[in-house]
Amino acid sequence: MTRPAAIAGVLVSALGSLAAGQTGVRVDGVFVRTGTFTPITEVQVGQPVQLIVRVQDTSTSPQGVAGGYVDVTWSTGVLQLLDQIDGDGTDDSDVEPLFGSVWTAFYAGEKIGEGLLTGMGSGQGFPPVYFEGDVQDFFTLNFNPIAKGSAGVTLTGHDFGVIVLGDPNGASAPATSVDPTLTVVDAPGPGPGPGPGPTPPCLGSALAVGAVGLGGLARLVSGRRREGR
Repeated sequence: MTRPAAIAGVLVSALGSLAAGQTGVRVDGVFVRTGTFTPITEVQVGQPVQLIVRVQDTSTSPQGVAGGYVDVTWSTGVLQLLDQIDGDGTDDSDVEPLFGSVWTAFYAGEKIGEGLLTGMGSGQGFPPVYFEGDVQDFFTLNFNPIAKGSAGVTLTGHDFGVIVLGDPNGASAPATSVDPTLTVVDAPGPGPGPGPGPTPPCLGSALAVGAVGLGGLARLVSGRRREGR
């Protein structure tokens, strides 16, 4: 089924006119620890992460992505989706907060069973933002790593449109999708306990030292007694 993408208030069909030159959109994703911005490829069990799905106009003369859709799958034995996305697609309020601020024309997305989101999409409103060939955040998903292993995330972009100067209808653009990588490892166990205390002095050695000391004292006293005679 062809899904519309919106730009400047005009719907762009995947069957719309092609612009002069080649059009294209790159879809990729990066993981970050929740509350940070640095991409990561490894995280410990129990450390919440965010998947930031991004889009980029890779056309010959890029003006910016108008809108489109992405399907997302992941390994449910490794990652638990924290976002409450329903499975009926009738109410977009569950997906709207997940999209970046420039994506306002429409919202879509459904959860199909476990480990699959289909048709996560939105488009630009009017006036559109001409971010040319810059990478833009599309939407963000929140996950909790629950077991070690590969997150197994796949992204499939489809039905994208791009902005075309002088053409209010824009143009359709094939999507190239690049999957993010994340490995979940076990959290480190508790550290070693306190080490043994100082070794007490050997009782035998102490007695031997004491005996030597007493023997020397006895000889000293005996010698003084002989001198006093």
